Amino acid sequence: MFKIKKNDSVESLLQKTYNFQVKQAIQIIRSLSDDPKNLQKMVKSNKEKKWSKKIKKRSFLNKFYAISKNISRVELKKKIRATVTKKFKPHVMIHGVKFTYTD
Repeated sequence: MFKIKKNDSVESLLQKTYNFQVKQAIQIIRSLSDDPKNLQKMVKSNKEKKWSKKIKKRSFLNKFYAISKNISRVELKKKIRATVTKKFKPHVMIHGVKFTYTD
């Protein structure tokens, strides 16, 4: 695992996650190359583990990225930190026009 720092952004956490996944993949490949029976052992030991919590729908994410007009300054900072990535950014709707956050 890796440590999550207080000032980590979604982008930095994604990068840490990708790096960790590569390390895990290398470990699994090495384990399987050492003994092919390790695959059955891994399947058996991880059979009961859940992969994630409830899967959210796109409509949930769209609502999550929307910024309320009445949001406090502290909550706005949290929302921006939690939602800004290269591909996606939070937005606010004013009179039917969508304004997207830019850096």
